[in-house]
Amino acid sequence: MKYLTTLVGKVGRERFDTAFDAVVQGTGIAPRGDGERTGQALRRLTRAAARKLITVLAVPAPGAGKAVGDTWAPGC
Repeated sequence: MKYLTTLVGKVGRERFDTAFDAVVQGTGIAPRGDGERTGQALRRLTRAAARKLITVLAVPAPGAGKAVGDTWAPGC
């Protein structure tokens, strides 16, 4: 859970909200509420949903460059 919280801090709230809604769609998990804090939303996730959210957030956003946590680069 700590890794996911850190990852959310790196990608930003807007991207997290979009990814969270996409991940929970079709599951028994409700979308994020208006006044709900990030930590509260994360605690409601199942293990499978949390893994899926990590996968979605770890992939770079279109036009953003490399993935979060990706430290290897050619020529290093």
